[in-house]
Amino acid sequence: MTTFLLIRHASMDGLGERIVGRSAGIGLNAEGKVQAVRLAEELTRFEAAAIYSSPVQRAQETAAIVACRQGKGFKVDEGLNEIDYGQWTGRSFEELRKLPEWDRYNSHRDSARIPGGESMEHFRQRTSETLERIHKAHTSELITIVSHADWIRAAAAYSCGTSLDVFQRFQVDPASVSTVRVEDWGSTIVRWNHISDG
Repeated sequence: MTTFLLIRHASMDGLGERIVGRSAGIGLNAEGKVQAVRLAEELTRFEAAAIYSSPVQRAQETAAIVACRQGKGFKVDEGLNEIDYGQWTGRSFEELRKLPEWDRYNSHRDSARIPGGESMEHFRQRTSETLERIHKAHTSELITIVSHADWIRAAAAYSCGTSLDVFQRFQVDPASVSTVRVEDWGSTIVRWNHISDG
């Protein structure tokens, strides 16, 4: 059994306003740095065998603060990357709400494909394969993963055996911790969207 602490990166500018996606040069803002420090302090209660991060800057900055507090490094894993939002990268949600393809994406997420970006079929497969690969490398260990809201939602959908059409029902706040246990027979969600009250 592998226990995963699934962490969404802390806050950055543009959160909730536009799709930042894989854009370079967007790190944590002042609020996000405070959140990450508070998160790192709370995670000292757990002894993680390894810390993994998405390659995106805001995730790596969050992982670096957590890892530093624990006196260890972290590994960047491409499988934890944000969804490739293709032509939607950088666009505001106000703009996107006017597009019929955005409406289709949100109502039929499991079969959707982002224009010029990643299909949900590929994203679902990438998420499950990454989770299983890290599980096999760390059997009977506690592992910290710093990634993105939709990656964590997809991990939850995989753990529950449900479709991505319903994964927006899983709330994933910045700097939150969700705990999932993965065993050879399947997965269990232990705790969801926990935020330190500081």
